[in-house]
Amino acid sequence: MIEVRTLKNKNDVEYSVVDIGQLKMVSPKMYDMNDIQFSYGDFQSQCQQCAKGIKHINNSYQIICDYNTETLVKISDYDIAKDSPGIMDCFDLGPECARRVKKACKEAGVNWKDYIKQNNYIMEDK
Repeated sequence: MIEVRTLKNKNDVEYSVVDIGQLKMVSPKMYDMNDIQFSYGDFQSQCQQCAKGIKHINNSYQIICDYNTETLVKISDYDIAKDSPGIMDCFDLGPECARRVKKACKEAGVNWKDYIKQNNYIMEDK
């Protein structure tokens, strides 16, 4: 079960994170295979949790990570977390992994919309 934790930035200001590492449903071998497939495929982005290619960016989500791609920063705390020594910035999360995160958040009583948001890139024609 996921839970909200509090971290402090280098100015000693607190911000909230959740750890989604236990939700990873792909082995290291499968992660590597997905990463290779992404390299050769026609994808708009890549899921940071499972490495699958994302074909339609509007079906994906965006997360803010701290220290690793499994620690999600609360979106409203982004400005505070930017002063953290471990801030990694924003990454994409594919629809399958996003469903797992949403479900785990709901089960833990955490509002998933506080930690992940729908990607709303406007893709230009090539």
